[in-house]
Amino acid sequence: MENLLYLCHTNTIHMKVQLKNIKTNLTFSEETIMFTADLYINNKKIGYCSNDGRGGNTNYYGNTREDYQIISECEEYFKSLPKKKHTINGNDYEFNQTLESEIDDIISKYVDDKEKKKFQKKMEKDMLTKLVLSKGIPNQYETVGWKGGITIKQILENSLWKSTLLTTIEKYKQQGYTILNTNIPQEFLT
Repeated sequence: MENLLYLCHTNTIHMKVQLKNIKTNLTFSEETIMFTADLYINNKKIGYCSNDGRGGNTNYYGNTREDYQIISECEEYFKSLPKKKHTINGNDYEFNQTLESEIDDIISKYVDDKEKKKFQKKMEKDMLTKLVLSKGIPNQYETVGWKGGITIKQILENSLWKSTLLTTIEKYKQQGYTILNTNIPQEFLT
């Protein structure tokens, strides 16, 4: 169960917004993130929220009249907060805070975190059999591998292959690459 939280408070009011059971579909997301999630306010499941991924609003609904009252109080709370600053394409903007915008921020963070974990997992898998190289561009890397599926561990255990590895590392370092492998001894990389 995914549980993302946005916590905000003042001296008089405290609102805790959480999304659980998040389901996203990036394949069909066009202008916004397509998702559904259970909506919790102050640790109480009060309804659900969703976005169809076509650039429209994020919608949220309560389960009961009492839940709609809690949603209304939460909306008023967010209206009382100062504008939120965002930098988009190098330009600074200020936006009014709303419950909808906070839900969208939680979903964006959830997707970003999930994509980072997916990227990291792929990179770690590549490190088992390849040199993983970077020119410093975020979320991008290149690989150099060896025929026959030889692993880095096997290369390090064979003196001839180890020599080839050192030569290959030096070649790419001279071309401005950084070696990202965490499974190669540091003395080989410096």
